[in-house]
Amino acid sequence: MDSFQLECFLKAADHLNFARAAEEMNITQPAISYQIRGLENEFRTKLFNRSRHGVSLTHDGEVLLQEASVLMIHLKNLRNKLSCSSAQEMMPFAIACTSEILMRLLPDSLYALASAEPKVHPILKQVTTPQIVSAMNENKADVVLGLKDKLPKGDIVFTELLKTPLVCVCDGTHPLSECDFTELPRLADYTLILYRPTFCDSGMAALQFEISRERAANEIFYCDDITGAVTLTLSGFGVTVIPEIFVPDGITGLKIIPVRGLYDLSFGVYHRKSCPPLHRQFISILKEKFGKKA
Repeated sequence: MDSFQLECFLKAADHLNFARAAEEMNITQPAISYQIRGLENEFRTKLFNRSRHGVSLTHDGEVLLQEASVLMIHLKNLRNKLSCSSAQEMMPFAIACTSEILMRLLPDSLYALASAEPKVHPILKQVTTPQIVSAMNENKADVVLGLKDKLPKGDIVFTELLKTPLVCVCDGTHPLSECDFTELPRLADYTLILYRPTFCDSGMAALQFEISRERAANEIFYCDDITGAVTLTLSGFGVTVIPEIFVPDGITGLKIIPVRGLYDLSFGVYHRKSCPPLHRQFISILKEKFGKKA
C-alpha cells in the first residue's frame, strides 16, 4: 500500500464514480480500478460494491475511508515539514535542565540567541544529573544546565556560570521563617523534605545523607525532584535545603533562610569541548547573563 493507492481510493469514495475520480486525478479509469484492486487484494476484502447502477462503499470501505482520510492529512503535513525550505535550514538545538525550575532562567538567553540566529529551533528537555552524560552521548541533549558533578574522561566538559549557596526554604508560618540565618544542627528540630539521591548531584546527595542519617522515617518526606520538595515545603510539611539557584521566583509565602557553614555549589552548563558555533554562542550568552548576576 502506498499514498497513491490511498489517494485513488479517496477520490473514488468521494465521487462513487471511477470515471470522475480518474478525470480529477488526470489518469485513466483502468488505472483507478487497478489501484483499488491492489488495496482490496492487500486487505483481502471488498472496498466497493460494484453494479450496473454504480458503486458504493462496503462496510470495510467505510472503515478505510475514515482511517485513510486521517492518514493522508498526516502524510500531507509530513511532506510539508520535510520539503519546506525553512525546515531544511532550521537549526535544532536541544537544551536540557536537571530540574524544570531551571527553565525559568532560559527566556532571556533564548531571546538573545534567536535574535542572533533566527533559524535556531530550541528543543527543551529535562534530565536527571545521572542522565547527563548518556543524554549527550546519545545526542538527546546538546547542552545541559545543572550543578557541577563528576564527569568521566571524554569530550563532555563543564563551564561554571556562578556559585550558588545552599539555603533553607520553608513556608511563612514555620518557626524558622523569622530567622535571619540558620545552621544545620538547628534543622534537627524540624521535619525534613528531601529529594531522592538519584535526582541529585553527588554534593547534594552527600549533604542530604548527612542531615538525615539519624532521623526516623516519619521525620522525612522524599520527593522525586526539587519541584516536589518546594511544593511540600509551601504546604507546611517541613523545611528543605536546596541550592539558591533552584528557588522559584515570586512565590508568595516562600521563605529563604541562609545556612551558615555550608559550601557554595558550582552551577553551570555541560557541553562538548569542540561544540558547534551555535552552542558556543549560547554559552557566551549564558556567561554574560550570569556574570551580571554574580
